[in-house]
Amino acid sequence: MTSLSPGAESTLSGILILAACLWIGGMVTVVFVARVSSATLEPMARVSFFRAFGRAYGIFATIDLLVGLVVGAVLLGAAPWTGMSTALTVLAAALVAALAWGIVQARNMTRLRRRAEESGGALDGHVARGGRAAAALRGTIGLLTLALFAVGLAHWL
Repeated sequence: MTSLSPGAESTLSGILILAACLWIGGMVTVVFVARVSSATLEPMARVSFFRAFGRAYGIFATIDLLVGLVVGAVLLGAAPWTGMSTALTVLAAALVAALAWGIVQARNMTRLRRRAEESGGALDGHVARGGRAAAALRGTIGLLTLALFAVGLAHWL
């Protein structure tokens, strides 16, 4: 039982589902874009592409994530608090923290790749290690997203 009217709860639930679909679909799309760009673009062209792509997609993804988090918080706040509510809150906070770290890491990798290009490959080992760390972080963001989605489904269905 929530303190929201059935119409408001249904509308907010629909918005939350749409935000989740867009977020997850966007993440899957980025994986395909990354794979295709790595197979077809030179390293510095790929850096330039992702700098431009990241700015454009980042605005969309940020708005989508904020809508999902705000609507989810409203729905959680209107219902009795449970252990699932706590789990959703912790997962959402962990996702936001991982995304913030991902932004910092991406900017650091861009600078590192530029320095590596200028150094004639002397920093290639650092770039490779940074790339593996970035892949691990992307995997963590994906797992947090799926966990948040699964726990959200279990909570609201």
